[in-house]
Amino acid sequence: MRAIAVIWVIIFHAWLFQYNDFQTVGDGIFDSPFLIWISKGDLGVDLFFVISGFLIGSILFKEYKRTQQINFKRFYARRFLRLMPVYVFSMILGVYFLNETDPEGWKDAWSNLLYINNFVRNSYMGWT
Repeated sequence: MRAIAVIWVIIFHAWLFQYNDFQTVGDGIFDSPFLIWISKGDLGVDLFFVISGFLIGSILFKEYKRTQQINFKRFYARRFLRLMPVYVFSMILGVYFLNETDPEGWKDAWSNLLYINNFVRNSYMGWT
């Protein structure tokens, strides 16, 4: 199910980014009842997060059932080691592509590493 959610989001972005003029977004998509789901890519993100929350919750419940406690330090260390390599890799790719369009845009990349980019105006990779 998570793979379907990810594919849904990828298809949505491929459809969305093929249009440079956002006034024409949806030409043909909204006319077809079989393709209308493409325009609802944000629901793919919601689906992914709900399933991920369920899976993370089940991991924590299993640990609690087994040990009668939850080791949050170990849990967050595992999450950090699982997510940060991909996150840093995507930031490096972003710097490469950003240098072509906005050579000064990478100067706020530090805010992404500290997870405070929501508070920095015009932050690098603001959607993260």
